[in-house]
Amino acid sequence: MGGKNNTSGTEYSFGYLSLPVLLKYSLTPRLEIMAGPQFDLLIRATQRVNGSSEDITHDTEERSVGATAGLEFYVMRNLSLAGRYLFGLNHIGIGQRSAVTEFEFESVQLTTNFRF
Repeated sequence: MGGKNNTSGTEYSFGYLSLPVLLKYSLTPRLEIMAGPQFDLLIRATQRVNGSSEDITHDTEERSVGATAGLEFYVMRNLSLAGRYLFGLNHIGIGQRSAVTEFEFESVQLTTNFRF
């Protein structure tokens, strides 16, 4: 995930290990709706200011919780297309001691799934 603070020109990049726990409900034989929480654990975080990158992993909130919902459409029996929207429920804090920057995240995920 990533983002940009337009006032300071700082770009952020976050690598998470994510665990979505989704409940699926079939609306039709080919269309399912899904929703549930997602738990994220920070692996790596960097910020880029004026072309210079800095590792901020140890100065960034390590855990995040979000709510996700989406649709999955089965094109064929083993092939599906899915889209999910994720909204972060807690603030992500950068800078643990002094100038703390906090924000929430949201993202859209589009996937193609193939079942074996």
